[in-house]
This record gives sequence, C-alpha cells and structure tokens, in this order.
Amino acid sequence: NNIEKTPGYVTHDILVKWKIHKLMLNDLDFKFGIENISDERYRKHLSRLDETGRNLKVSLSYQY
Repeated sequence: NNIEKTPGYVTHDILVKWKIHKLMLNDLDFKFGIENISDERYRKHLSRLDETGRNLKVSLSYQY
C-alpha cells in the first residue's frame, strides 16, 4: 500500500447574521462570514492541491 498519508488540519470559521428591522425592510438579512480565519494551509486526503486559504463572504437577501 503506497498511499501517501495526509496530515490532519483544523480550520475556524465565523458567520454573522443581522436582520434589518426598519420601515419596509423587515425581511432583509445581511450576512458576513470568514472561512479559515487563520489562513491554515491544508489539503484533502489524496489531493495534490492545497485548498483555498482565507475566504470572505458577504450577502444581502430579501424574502417577500
């Protein structure tokens, strides 16, 4: 069995969600998130490529 071992890793993410309650904006949501806060370098088992580093996400959604 010549399968190369892959080192373990830990990443930390954060997500903040804010419901906006003003006038007609009751159903408006703002989300901000950071994935892999520490910018950990890692790869999935049997992959030859590293995964993405720190990733920022922002979204605004409205439900009617």
